[in-house]
Amino acid sequence: FSIILQNKLIGKRKEIIELLTTNGVETRPIVAGNFTVYPVMKFLNFLPVPPLPAADLIHHEGFFIGNHHFDVSNEISHVYSILRDFELENTK
Repeated sequence: FSIILQNKLIGKRKEIIELLTTNGVETRPIVAGNFTVYPVMKFLNFLPVPPLPAADLIHHEGFFIGNHHFDVSNEISHVYSILRDFELENTK
């Protein structure tokens, strides 16, 4: 599942990923976002692009959590609880 942090959670991705990992939830970066900020761009011939705010949001505030072919309702509830508690504790 893709998660994009918004509102009061912007800028807290590292903390949230560490908390999820501590609680047994694996995460992965979203393989997307703003490709133009990667060092590989110096090796490519491309035209300069205007600012990409949506790509930047995904790049800095997005991550994946796993899914599976069987019912993951309990795992989704677990992740929701972790995120809810984090938000309550850190956005007062």
